[in-house]
This record gives sequence, C-alpha cells and structure tokens, in this order.
Amino acid sequence: MYRQYVGNHENAKVKSILGQLSDAAKNTSFKRFCAETSSTQKCLPLPALLIAPVQRIPRYQLLVQDFLRNTDAHHPDYLDLRKALEAIKDTAKFVNDAVSKSQNREKIFEISSLFLSNPGLLSPSRWFEHEGTLMKQGSDENYYHFFLFNDLLAYGKEIAFGKYMLQKKIPIDAAFRVRDVSMPRRGSSGGLFVSSPKTNGTWDFGFQILNSVESMQVYAKTPEDKGEWMCAIERVIAEYRNTREELLTKEKKNALAVLQTEKMK
Repeated sequence: MYRQYVGNHENAKVKSILGQLSDAAKNTSFKRFCAETSSTQKCLPLPALLIAPVQRIPRYQLLVQDFLRNTDAHHPDYLDLRKALEAIKDTAKFVNDAVSKSQNREKIFEISSLFLSNPGLLSPSRWFEHEGTLMKQGSDENYYHFFLFNDLLAYGKEIAFGKYMLQKKIPIDAAFRVRDVSMPRRGSSGGLFVSSPKTNGTWDFGFQILNSVESMQVYAKTPEDKGEWMCAIERVIAEYRNTREELLTKEKKNALAVLQTEKMK
C-alpha cells in the first residue's frame, strides 16, 4: 500500500485534485477554514500532510546515517545500526523503483492518447526512453514524431494539432542498429539542402536506423538532437543484448540441469 501511495503521489490526477483545492482556497470561507486549521500545532496544510509519508523513509535514512556516524564501531548497537541502514536503503530503492514505474506507466498512457486510434503501446514490460521530431528521407521527405521504448520504435504523422496517425511500429531485435551519417543531406537538384521550408531551420544532421522491418535515414534539426537520439538508441540496443544474453545463459543452465537430472536417473 505504501508503494502504491508513493507511486501515485506524482500522478496527474492527484495533482489536478490538489490544483482544484488550491483554486477553491480562493473562496473566502474555504480560505478562512484552511487558515484556521493550519494555524494550529496539530494541523498542517493539505499538500504538506500528503507529502509527509513520501518523505518518511528518506528522513529515516538520514537519521540512522547520523546515528551511525556518531556511534563507536565497538558499541554493541553499531552492527544493528548498519543492518538497519541497509534495510532502509533497500526499502528506499524499492519505493523509488515503484515511483519510476508509475511515472513510466503514466507517460505511456499520455503518449497513447496522442494518437487518433489505439496504437497498442501499453505493455507491463515496456519502458519509455526518448521522443522527438525527425525528418524521414524519402520521396516526400516528411516530418514524423518518433517514440523510442526499450522494446519498440514507433512513429506517427501529425494530422491535427498535437494528434498523430500511427505509421509504423518497429521492434527492437537483433537486427536493430543505428549508424552515423556524416554527409549533409542533399536536395533533389543534387545541391546541399540548406533549410526546411516548414520550420525555416536546418535539418542536416542525419543518421540511419537499420532494422528488419523498415530501415530508414532520418535527420535531426540540431547536432544535439542527433546525439541524444543516437545515444538513446545505442542504450536501448545495449540493454536488449544484455537481456538476451542473460536469458540465453539462464536457458543453458536450465538445459544442463535437466541433462544432469536425466543422467542421475
């Protein structure tokens, strides 16, 4: 329950409710009531009360760290304090992971709502990594908004303000790679393409996304955008390979265990 509470504390709906209460405080009678209740020693403003449980574990950690720092290593309580500190750190990590998962889930819900039809992005194991607009090289050289997840690259065409039509979903697999393109983009006449008529800015910073579904060459607006995209994709590929190697190692160990069991029969 505590994990769920902490995870929901930053939820958009909770923030919306707090915002409504803040607006309601503009009402004279309600504002007077809040002022009277929060002025007593036993009562704090509502936002302060709601965040108090979230801050509890970090405060415990600081308190025990302070105890440990001021306790002699030979004191009978020293080892127990060390164990308590490790337990609190484990709990803090557990809670922080829960908050991250909650925020990630909310982000994927938010991305899904940007599409006119259900893009099928919701998955318990899916993790959001990066997003942004890129120009996809082709006959029309259109601009698409790309969304990178730990297991998927999706992109859509903006057809209304802030609303997209899903174009394609590309899985992150063994064939997925990213490659730098050092040469500037060229226009249809063969000369260097200097600027985009749509954004009045350069889109000359290219890289290739190679995969088993649709390999493409795309261009970012700035070298910083390009660098962020390439780093994000390389990070996702590395995570995929590590996970795959761990699974293969586990499968080999299980297979060996089965063989050994069969030999013993």
